Amino acid sequence: MDLVREYLKLSAVDLEGVLSALDIQAAKQLLQLLNINWNGLQIRDDLKRVMAAVYFNRILLVDPNIFPEFDNFLPLLSASEIQALPAILDKEQVLYMVNQSFGKLSIDQRRAFAQWTVDSGQYSNITTWSLKFLHQVSSLLVYLPFEKFQLLTRLQILNSLNVLLMNNLTTVQERFVIHSILKEGSPMTASEFESLGRLICSATTQDLRFYKQNLQVFDIIKKQILKCIGDQIFVPNELLTEVLVRTTSVTNQEILMHDELLSMAGLLPILGLSFIKQLQPAQIQGMLPELSAMTFSPAQAREITDKILQNASITEELLSNLGSLVTGLSPSILRVIPTALLVHAMPSMAEYEWKLSPVQKLIIVNKLWASGNMKWIKGLDSLIKDVPLITLRSKLTMLLSNVNVTSQMKWSVQQAQMLFRKVLEANGHNMTKDLFISLGFVARGVDCLTLKHLITPSALLTLLQFFRDLPIEMPVPLRSCILEAMNGFVLSMETMQSMRPQLLFDLQLLKMRRFSNNMTQRLLHILVENPIPFLKIPSSKQSLMVDWILRVLDLYDRRFSKAEFNLLGHALAFVSDEIFMAISQAEMKANLLKIKDYCFDRGKKFLLGDMLTKDTMFGVTTNWTSLTLDKIDRLVFFLSIDNLQKIPQNVLIMERIEMLFHSQKQWEESDFGSACLQKMETSDLDDLFRKQQILLQTSAGLLSAKRLQTKNGLVLSCNAVRTTLPSVWTIDLLTSMSNDDFVSCLELFGQDPHFESFELFQLMERVKQIYRPVSAMPPKVIEQLGQIATQFTEKDLTRLDLSDLGAVTALGKIAKWSRKKLTILFTTFLRVNRRSINELDSVSLVALGHLICGIKQADISAIDRMYFSMAVLWTGRLSLSCDEQQLAALAKLVTHSLTFGDVSHWRSEEFTEIGSIAAGLPDIILSALVKEQIEGLTPVAVATISPKKFSVAFSPTQIRMFNYQQAVAVTPAQRQELDDFQKKALDMVLTSWHRTAIDIRGRSSGEVISGSVIGILFCVVWTVLHSSGETYL
Repeated sequence: MDLVREYLKLSAVDLEGVLSALDIQAAKQLLQLLNINWNGLQIRDDLKRVMAAVYFNRILLVDPNIFPEFDNFLPLLSASEIQALPAILDKEQVLYMVNQSFGKLSIDQRRAFAQWTVDSGQYSNITTWSLKFLHQVSSLLVYLPFEKFQLLTRLQILNSLNVLLMNNLTTVQERFVIHSILKEGSPMTASEFESLGRLICSATTQDLRFYKQNLQVFDIIKKQILKCIGDQIFVPNELLTEVLVRTTSVTNQEILMHDELLSMAGLLPILGLSFIKQLQPAQIQGMLPELSAMTFSPAQAREITDKILQNASITEELLSNLGSLVTGLSPSILRVIPTALLVHAMPSMAEYEWKLSPVQKLIIVNKLWASGNMKWIKGLDSLIKDVPLITLRSKLTMLLSNVNVTSQMKWSVQQAQMLFRKVLEANGHNMTKDLFISLGFVARGVDCLTLKHLITPSALLTLLQFFRDLPIEMPVPLRSCILEAMNGFVLSMETMQSMRPQLLFDLQLLKMRRFSNNMTQRLLHILVENPIPFLKIPSSKQSLMVDWILRVLDLYDRRFSKAEFNLLGHALAFVSDEIFMAISQAEMKANLLKIKDYCFDRGKKFLLGDMLTKDTMFGVTTNWTSLTLDKIDRLVFFLSIDNLQKIPQNVLIMERIEMLFHSQKQWEESDFGSACLQKMETSDLDDLFRKQQILLQTSAGLLSAKRLQTKNGLVLSCNAVRTTLPSVWTIDLLTSMSNDDFVSCLELFGQDPHFESFELFQLMERVKQIYRPVSAMPPKVIEQLGQIATQFTEKDLTRLDLSDLGAVTALGKIAKWSRKKLTILFTTFLRVNRRSINELDSVSLVALGHLICGIKQADISAIDRMYFSMAVLWTGRLSLSCDEQQLAALAKLVTHSLTFGDVSHWRSEEFTEIGSIAAGLPDIILSALVKEQIEGLTPVAVATISPKKFSVAFSPTQIRMFNYQQAVAVTPAQRQELDDFQKKALDMVLTSWHRTAIDIRGRSSGEVISGSVIGILFCVVWTVLHSSGETYL
């Protein structure tokens, strides 16, 4: 054992050499010793991986009988290694070992073991699997390729039902399983139905209609659907309506008993605002524990909390139990809640922080910050980043005296910069590595000069690992500074693995080209494991990186094997079109479950949409079945419009359309999908909407002239709109909805960005019919209007009741106001609230949002400077439509000696804090900005500066100080005003990640690289001159 321990002190590279030199017998003995003492040895992860690779690639292939000793190594094998396991291995033995380690295996590993199981001839025919073997396969059954999974017989499915329900089935698997059970064999009994559990919610209305007459069975169906809704499992509107609404007195809330209401608590978000309005406060109070875990829209949450507070005083218990409903607390309510009570709602506030409005956040922050109680301030948690910089100054002494607590709080970039500078000053500008690391989240506010002093050859890895493990994004200037400090080093594998993925992807392509084959393979692995940071780099760089990786790994000029296909993962979406078209369509078909989550550009969507209709995949769309659509899922929106319209009408049932919309929405709301959407062009989003519209209207028969004439007898419910998208329906259908359904959906209409002006006008006319006159329109209704509010006439705007800050906030979110309407709205706000401009506090200023541009330039100086400096954190995030004079007047408020002071003394944090207000600073001030100050300019600030002012203020030298995000924000109008030297400087920034500006295939990349030839040649020369004299790490 002493020798084993010595082995484990070796580096990964040295251990690999030692293990490779052992003979088979010695390797077996070592493996046995390791297994016996596995838990006590505390083996490093990198050594485990090396041992697994050596034993797999050398020992196991020579002597397959050693496999039973592999228990501890199964979770360390890659998917490609698993699929390459010798076919002669005892499958039952392997399956036993897999089941023992199942919880430690990744999804890809489970899929690989499932694939290996069915690859050999003996077990390739799934229909012949015995019940005993099914039991041995156990949970791996769920991870079979769907082409194999769909061969399971009804008997096999019924005998494996417990295993299937224990695991997370995909949507297509659930629909296949329930359809197979219900469509074949004799009718099921009540007890059999009970065993189906959540699978019932994947059945179609047609599947369940047969059981409608069996009251015992149908009662089970209803209870299960209610449970699915309570568990946030999607249920199509058609099924919901058929099973629940049409068969109960759910719409007659007055006659519902307490127990009935309680059982239907999960339905409340679906039944909508009109239903909630008719409930009594006592009824809602009785459902509170259940409601606190539900997801409500802002209007629904507001209505519920208002009803609760009608008959109940605000207590510690009430605030603690609100859960998701905290988002419904109106500004007026939040303002009167004592701070000592408000702290009890902070856990819920933190959990639902992303749903709180800026006004709600500022009220909460102001209350807790003013308390001076460090324990309460710590309770701000995820809201701490919303503390205005000017407010933070007031508690610096307290924060620095509690540095252990302060270091654990997730400060914004500008807050961290201010705090770090104060810590540095307190320590006599002497910063050590250990002190720096002890600062936690405050450390990301480090200035570049200090950081460069800290980054020494001996400290680099420790600092890189510190930043890598810090669970918050690194700001662009910080990443740039680290890379500048590393310019003298050659990257080793260990250095690369210590880097945060985003930092690694920020490296220039020339540096990546120097990676060894092993490092390039590791780069690909990091890319696949961290697709979101990869999505944030320039599109051209993405393609060139992947192109280079394919060449180095010898994957460029040939078809990918199954293992290589799996290895590429998300990177598959960034290969060249030529390579993409050459990928085996059979492999694509087998991996649709993965592919549908990738981020494809417009060109690849077209190619993939075309592939789906080839005979090697699913054939022409005229022959598609319901199962085909289930398999393809959201990829259906990649089809051409012509192919979409050829899908058989009987396949496009409304339930399936709703499922497709839901799948697309789920992807868009995921972290990865959201990041992908931000990369998409407006034309791509319009194309997606058009296809969604055509698919739905084809399904509903709205594209048939004859059926359209009669509206197909269709009357829309709000839930049918909610499960799809409002604007995909015709405007006539929307305005013909019942009053209750229209009111329940009003909030959705206002949030939909796809309505044309004439459609918004018609929606507004319907709103006015329901709530007339305009002067009597409740503020809570105004709060829901969104873009529809732009259709108020100027006369209407003078009559609005803007006494509620919730309504003002909603109007202030809208950017598309005319100058005159902005002025009218601001004047109406002052008149209704009987306030003068100098009486506006920070909360009111934040609520005004875009409406702040309705204040006349001459009146802006009357705004309280301190209050505006508190509000500017949010106001500065808006792309304001104020004219230059208004912006200049607003900028004067934040440059006053009582606020942020003279701009010449500003650092990066002040510019970041004021955002777009920086566009109002005088030309002469902008032209004097230094690098640290320019780094603080936000992209929205850059884009807000008028074109003429931009060209006058920024010299080529200053423009070269921009980062990529700032350069991308430069508008076409601004660029047009630049002279040739300024344009060259801008192009240099836009291609800074490339340096050589030459495609790694040896030709000009030609896509986004628009820099001048002189600028590109300068980059090449600069790189060559600075590529020597590097230190190896």
